[in-house]
Amino acid sequence: MISAFLFGVLITVSPDLTTQNKDYWMGQLSNSSAQLRINALQTLSELKYPDTISAIAERLKDEDPQVRFAAIRALSMIAHPDSLSSISNALDREQDSYLKSEMRRGKKSLEDLLKQETNDSPKEKKSER
Repeated sequence: MISAFLFGVLITVSPDLTTQNKDYWMGQLSNSSAQLRINALQTLSELKYPDTISAIAERLKDEDPQVRFAAIRALSMIAHPDSLSSISNALDREQDSYLKSEMRRGKKSLEDLLKQETNDSPKEKKSER
């Protein structure tokens, strides 16, 4: 169960609902509406499920540059090696110079986050002893 306060009221959401939410937004990644694909990418980036990375990465090939931009941002928010490799792999095929710049920025951000997580892990283990 996931609990949170919303407007001063404790609400509890079962993990099944978050999974259903994830599944719904995963389905919207192939919607014919670019705006719905963008919304799905934004929502999935907030949920941060590593198992959504490959589906998000597929949107890096989207015909709409705004969707590709949203995919770059979404992957940049999920600190996982697969996000980094997805952006790195797409960098060479991207033609839009602005999106290439965003990919480089996202790649750098992910590298820093992953490096920080790696550096923090040994400290946490030492403090747990």
